[in-house]
Amino acid sequence: MLVSLAALASAASISLDIGDTNTAHLTDLTQLEPRNLGMEDIPLVQPRQLAQTKSADNCGCGYSVVNPAPGTERIVGGKEIDPPNSAPYQALIQACVSETTCYSCGATLLNKRYAVTAYHCLESTGLITSLPSVTVYLGLWDKRGKEGVQTIEVDRVMASNRPYNGKDNDIALLHLSEDAVFTDKIVPACLPSDASKTYAGELATVSGWGTTSYQGYGSRILKATNVTITEQDDPTCAAYGPITLPMSQMCAYAEGTDSCQGDSGGPLVVKENGRWTLVGVVSYGHGCATPGYAGVYARVTTFLDWIKSEIADGWC
Repeated sequence: MLVSLAALASAASISLDIGDTNTAHLTDLTQLEPRNLGMEDIPLVQPRQLAQTKSADNCGCGYSVVNPAPGTERIVGGKEIDPPNSAPYQALIQACVSETTCYSCGATLLNKRYAVTAYHCLESTGLITSLPSVTVYLGLWDKRGKEGVQTIEVDRVMASNRPYNGKDNDIALLHLSEDAVFTDKIVPACLPSDASKTYAGELATVSGWGTTSYQGYGSRILKATNVTITEQDDPTCAAYGPITLPMSQMCAYAEGTDSCQGDSGGPLVVKENGRWTLVGVVSYGHGCATPGYAGVYARVTTFLDWIKSEIADGWC
């Protein structure tokens, strides 16, 4: 894709109210653009009762129809995910602050009971716990499709003990009200095995239903693109200011492609030990695919101990 991954094709241009960080096109780099997106329609799927999840080591994380075993390659590069269920860890969330105002973001399934997304996707009047409604869609590819899609309400959201400040610590966990049932379309991503690893220089894949140009239109089909994780002092990461970004954030860059509005909260994954492993959560950027500016992600390894402790009851 030209600029980013696609989010909801007919999504309305509604901005989640989180202060100056979600204003119009940014010329002042102190005002950065979170990558959530309003939505006026949702996938045509209905909530359903879910059966017991099969038991598996680590919930069988990190595999897909195009990555059935360690060492198998998967090629995506700025286009629609093909085959449709080749990113089975990808989730879509709908967060509603009222009956008439809802926002769409990405998320990543971590095990049968938890998903992870960006904090700013859930913030309402400063508190993520004040949201009246959050719904997770699993197994979704075409937002108009419903075959094989599981729709689960969220009954609890959790922030880390590192406070979100509008840019940093942009991560939150979602507790699903029912177990997710794993299929070839629904498989969790793995968590990193080494919290000290920076992944700098590694090729990563980011996916979502976000807009395909800055403040543009989304696609109803899940898209993905490849970017390279950078060092913190890389020029495309250092472009955000004279102070190096904290290690709780991660930059990833590729010329002419990026995540964008609607992709917030979605996965940045790498192949680790043959499995798709979540290393970043889409957070913000300077526009989308702006030359010389990397996309910024919450660094999962920074929050790894917290994540593992919170989701321990969701393993298979």
